Amino acid sequence: MRWARKEKEQAPRDAADRSDRRRVGPATMVRAGAAGLWVLVVLGAVSGVAALARPAPGSQGAAAPPPASPVAAAGWAQLYVARWLSAGDGDEEQLRPFFPGVPSLTGVRSGGLWAARTATVAAAETSPGYWSVTVGADVMAADKAGGWTPAGTRYYLVAVAATPGGAALVATGLPAQVTAPALARSPRLVYQSVGAQVPVDLGDSVERFVAAYVAGNGELARYVAPGSPLRPVRPAPYAKTEISSVALDGPVVPGRPVRVMATVRATDSDGRVAFLGYPLALAVRDGRWEVTEILAVPPLAAPGPIGTPPSTAPTAPSSPEPSTTTTTEGRGPLPGAPPPPARAPAAAVPSTTNPAPSATPVP
Repeated sequence: MRWARKEKEQAPRDAADRSDRRRVGPATMVRAGAAGLWVLVVLGAVSGVAALARPAPGSQGAAAPPPASPVAAAGWAQLYVARWLSAGDGDEEQLRPFFPGVPSLTGVRSGGLWAARTATVAAAETSPGYWSVTVGADVMAADKAGGWTPAGTRYYLVAVAATPGGAALVATGLPAQVTAPALARSPRLVYQSVGAQVPVDLGDSVERFVAAYVAGNGELARYVAPGSPLRPVRPAPYAKTEISSVALDGPVVPGRPVRVMATVRATDSDGRVAFLGYPLALAVRDGRWEVTEILAVPPLAAPGPIGTPPSTAPTAPSSPEPSTTTTTEGRGPLPGAPPPPARAPAAAVPSTTNPAPSATPVP
């Protein structure tokens, strides 16, 4: 029958198709999987390139340089003032590294003044990279005998410009002599009247602590609390000490730590005397007073802003001639200023403490 023959013809054809599917199916799947893997590889590479091309999170180009430090501007101003005070006619080139626009110094005697010591007393950034610096200088003036005479402490205002990061600095003008900083009104401290009701054992502990601390007399560990970081000053700067006065922060109450201000008269091995002030904290342990710390500052009776007295600070004399006193503005020389030697070689590089150059006698 035709129907039977078609069934017989169709049966081998279906078997062949099933055989082809068994042969072709796995190969096709392998090729499809390989193609998928290549697609993933290409996509990963493209993503990596895109990630490299994008800037890192939080970064937009090169990082901005840090702002100029006030220390750099202050140091630059001090060096400039020291060099400027000693400069005179013909010394303009010595000032150009600080101020390229320095004018002619015609009529200014070279070496007529010398800055024994300089210190920055104020610095303010008026705009980014532009500083206003006030420099105090202990000034010496050449005298007719070829030596130096104290001309007092003078103050100069200097404008300093800095590149980003403070890599380069320059003064934008000559120093301007100005008045001394205003004197603040002394704040009230916690201490009561000096010498009022100081127990003998407390005063004795203070005296022995100071003697061991700065004169090397006795073992300091006996007078400080266990674990205290206090160590004696070495080498000992003084040969002996004595307590001139002790002020307490209030009545001594058993079990309560106390704060004292001790005024000390110290004498070195050459007989030189110095008066020192020590704000100390003490506590009782095993029936004996021990120093727990040297306070960073004497404590105030009440916190608050520090005021200024009604009167203003005296102004510096307008005359360029040096005075014969140690001050020109009613103020002492900068702390620690050394006495000037009669003569010494000129300093190659100005510093905050400058050796005296050879003075040119005043005609």
